Amino acid sequence: MMGCNLARPIPIAESTDEQVVLDALLPIWIHVEGLLKQLNPKLSYHNSSHTLAQVYPNSVKLAVKMCKSFEECKLVGIAALFHDIGFLERYKANEEIGARMAREQLPAFGYTPTQIDTICSVIMATCMPQRPVTDLDKIICDADMSHFGNTLYVAIAAGLWSELCEQIPTPPTLRAFFEQSLVMVRDHSWFTRAAAELWDGQKGMNVASLTQLLFSQPPQI
Repeated sequence: MMGCNLARPIPIAESTDEQVVLDALLPIWIHVEGLLKQLNPKLSYHNSSHTLAQVYPNSVKLAVKMCKSFEECKLVGIAALFHDIGFLERYKANEEIGARMAREQLPAFGYTPTQIDTICSVIMATCMPQRPVTDLDKIICDADMSHFGNTLYVAIAAGLWSELCEQIPTPPTLRAFFEQSLVMVRDHSWFTRAAAELWDGQKGMNVASLTQLLFSQPPQI
């Protein structure tokens, strides 16, 4: 799909509303939505909802609070849209595929090689374990883990466990998975102050919920 030229920098005063960014990126959103429909239906976590309903809108939410320009907001938003598109080709180490697909497809939307380099660098920041360098990296990393601060965290995490059962040879038991999840969520720290302000309170409640799930008498799993 061809898109209009969205790469023209716009003064930051025009980018204070998340909807402005979302509207500007709608052609790319439509394009990526079509690609995500081709994902393996057994991906119960890394599915279209993970990208379109979690990582993308939350990246934009953080970007309008932190970025220095409207262009930066758009670049991190585009990286969020492409960050898991590599699951179309393989399950593990797919970030480089997402970056490759971004390089192939974004020129049609008017983006320059320099802008695409930035987008691809931000996509690669989502590799685990997370080691973000730039502010844009930190934004997408926090958005990628924003389910830690979601009221539906336990259900979302259960979806990841179901996915692992389909994708890896020796998946953990449900209890072992939630024990690992408890450690991960409890020890996790946000990279941005904005993410902490938005999601840290609910993350603490999710730690309590996981603790109760695992250690209540009798245990619930």
